[in-house]
Amino acid sequence: MTSLANTFSRKKEYEWLLKTYEKGQALNPNYEFGFQLASALGNIGKTEDMIDTYLNLLEKKASHLKSVKIRLQNTLGRTKSSKDNYDLLSKKLLSRVQKSNNNTLTELLIWLYIQSDEYSAAYIFTKALDKRLREDGGRMFDLAYIAYENKAFDDALKSYQYIIDLGSDNPFYVDAKISQVIVSGEDVMSREYSQEDIISLDKKYQSTIDELGKSRDLVYLMKDYAKLQAYYQYNTVSAIRILKECIELLDKSELQAECKLMLGDIYLITNKEWDAIIQYSQVEKDFKENPIGHEAKFRRAKVAYYQGQFDWAQAQLDVLKGSTTKLIANNAMKLSLLITDNIGLDTSAMAMEMYAKAEWLVFQNKADESYQLLDSMLTLLPGHTLSDEILYKQAEIQINKKNYLEATALFEKISSQFSFDILADDAIFHWAELLEQKLDDSEKAQELYEKIVLDYSDSIYTTEARKRYRALRGDQTVEL
Repeated sequence: MTSLANTFSRKKEYEWLLKTYEKGQALNPNYEFGFQLASALGNIGKTEDMIDTYLNLLEKKASHLKSVKIRLQNTLGRTKSSKDNYDLLSKKLLSRVQKSNNNTLTELLIWLYIQSDEYSAAYIFTKALDKRLREDGGRMFDLAYIAYENKAFDDALKSYQYIIDLGSDNPFYVDAKISQVIVSGEDVMSREYSQEDIISLDKKYQSTIDELGKSRDLVYLMKDYAKLQAYYQYNTVSAIRILKECIELLDKSELQAECKLMLGDIYLITNKEWDAIIQYSQVEKDFKENPIGHEAKFRRAKVAYYQGQFDWAQAQLDVLKGSTTKLIANNAMKLSLLITDNIGLDTSAMAMEMYAKAEWLVFQNKADESYQLLDSMLTLLPGHTLSDEILYKQAEIQINKKNYLEATALFEKISSQFSFDILADDAIFHWAELLEQKLDDSEKAQELYEKIVLDYSDSIYTTEARKRYRALRGDQTVEL
């Protein structure tokens, strides 16, 4: 019979293939032909019967779950009507689970909800399964992390809260408490937030650290708290104290190095550049061939750039261009080009020094001072090669201050006056992004995305611009 079935399969005679397996099942009731039957049903378009066959398989034997997941994903996701197919599977699964409380089918339903980004629904059935199987929140912890990774912060927070409510003796309690605060922070930063939001978040950090106690296991949370203190509450003294505690709690490790890098950054914010250099240099020395060591070297070069030591900075950047970490190599190349393109044309280096200082002021959260300095450069040095960078930096400052109209005006100026310069495509893309996401002008955004595709075909933004253009046009199938 197997030989006959293979012949029908090769010839794509799926109706006869189905009949062969149905006959085989009837003649051999103790042999399981479910997978073969389901595959044959799928091939002739009997999706509903195929789904029923797979679900029947799971009701008979839980160990089939992994195979069924793979086959359903491959089969249902291949067709244009995949959403309808997933909806059908969801309805059938839900109906069976409500009737039988079958654990394996419940697992499949949770998996399906996660695939469809329906984390609230996944939470309901994960909670039910957790209680039924007495899993102490293990499955819920996994769901919380998946929701967090997919920016479903509310569902992640709710999932962590479920574990916390199980009590402090629960094996996942400490990790859930830590994770919940970190997710709360990312949730706040991902939207328009008020000072009250920051104060409330600060209290969550404080209470969690007070409850769990400062220890090596809590360093990641403490480091995150230092970031909140320094960059959102401007309490650099507190941030420095917390980071020093983190460094003391740890042996030499990448996490300790991350704390040192952040400490160096905060020293740089407070004009203690030599203290910053010490931290960066320690990390660079301890992790010479490691990406974090390359990052430390880049930050050390950036300090030299801020200080106007362009030759020394350039020498370090030349080494970093060969970094195995693409982001570091690209950042080094970008800063190196900025220096090269502008320092040779101005023998006094005054313009480059002013621009570097403006960037340092931005780094120090002194946006207004930076903006004024950049304005003075446009007045003092009209037509300088740095003009497009100056306008672009001003646009970034306006975005950070949520002055989106002012930012679009600056991007427009770059695109019109510096259309052949290196930042033109960056300006047009971010101009379009602001129009689409912040200013509710999809028509103009669509026009700008199209411009990138047609006029800047070599841009790193071309692929994304084409995708967004098609989405705004409402036609995903026709080429631009």
